[in-house]
Amino acid sequence: MNNKRAKYWRLSPLEYVEEEKLEVVCDVDKPKNVLVQLRKVHPYEEPAIDIVPLLVILLEKRIFL
Repeated sequence: MNNKRAKYWRLSPLEYVEEEKLEVVCDVDKPKNVLVQLRKVHPYEEPAIDIVPLLVILLEKRIFL
């Protein structure tokens, strides 16, 4: 059994950081623009982003998945 990698495993102390949450509601054709602007001003290299289409908006635009 190879245990060479075991020496690199260390437990780090817990770190608590302040977070901010941004929620945006936009037209179905705007998410790309919203993401471009968000990435321009976001202080971190890779923000966590979830895009959740709302059923009401999809029905109003007559877009069916």
